[in-house]
Amino acid sequence: MSDLRHDPIDDIWVTMAGNRRARPMEFVTLGQRRQAMICPFCGGNEAETTAAIMAFDADGQMVKADQPDTVWSARVISNKYPSFSNAADEASPPAIDLVEDRELPLPFQINANPGRQELIIPTPRHCVSIGELTDSELEVAFLAIQHRLTAIRSETEIAHAMLFLNCRAEAGASLGHVHWQLIGTPLVSSQLQRRADREREHQSDFGISLIGNLIDWELKQQTRIVCATDNFVVYCPFASRFPFQIHIAPKDPSLSLLDCAAVIRDELAWHCRDTVRRLETLLEDAAYNILLQLPPMERVDQDPWYLQIFPRITKPAGFELGSDIWINPVTPEAAAQAIRSSINQNPS
Repeated sequence: MSDLRHDPIDDIWVTMAGNRRARPMEFVTLGQRRQAMICPFCGGNEAETTAAIMAFDADGQMVKADQPDTVWSARVISNKYPSFSNAADEASPPAIDLVEDRELPLPFQINANPGRQELIIPTPRHCVSIGELTDSELEVAFLAIQHRLTAIRSETEIAHAMLFLNCRAEAGASLGHVHWQLIGTPLVSSQLQRRADREREHQSDFGISLIGNLIDWELKQQTRIVCATDNFVVYCPFASRFPFQIHIAPKDPSLSLLDCAAVIRDELAWHCRDTVRRLETLLEDAAYNILLQLPPMERVDQDPWYLQIFPRITKPAGFELGSDIWINPVTPEAAAQAIRSSINQNPS
């Protein structure tokens, strides 16, 4: 089980997950050769992973997981090397002696509550990026995501859920086969809590969602908009931390990702793939991260959400790491214009 520790200086939590040292690493350090290995996420290699939590066929119907005759399109499994886990049979972290008979208050905290870490594999084919997914694979994968987020919402011990995708080694991927990760944590980080507080304060002061207010402003400005459809806006945020950073947000801040209709969910999936394809054309298959920014679970049905896409073409250096003030060499206005002009080279 992971060991979740609090840093009182920076007010952050750090999970000590020593078991992750044992995960298979398809990508190795620069200058070394990629070693041939069996991909555990490809169809036919299901025995290489943990048992499936659920699986869906190409029509979005739930199928019996891990049966010899099962043909799946999306498969959900528990992470074999989790940073957070609720497995009751895992060994507890080593005891830490925090002496309490002292004059000053104890500086450290430990949270031993369980979490959840799952993988959502969107295709049995060996695809590296979501840009390679077919329409059916893309839509079924987002259906599986919606199912798992809905399940986590009912788990009272989970305070926050983070869905993300790391594509290519520079973005932190340890395996090439594209997959989403869903982590449910027993606490809300100080950064996420402050974001939620700012949202509620803005709603209280102005009677409108902060994200909704920003979306309305971006639509009026038009200079950072990549595209807009009936339900979503794709744009480069005004204060982008990274070059070509992109947000995908619903036009209606009250739209629930967990409860939205299939047609809206598919529209979001299409935007996600289309944006990645444009970035991969423009930036020559750059590594990227996709993050789903959800509010704390207690507010997940009230507060807005959005997707972020970060191409990994620059790295934070000493100033950014030391000050948390970011330097971006590409303005979001220039980035949006370039992305709008990019040609999608990988049609479905």
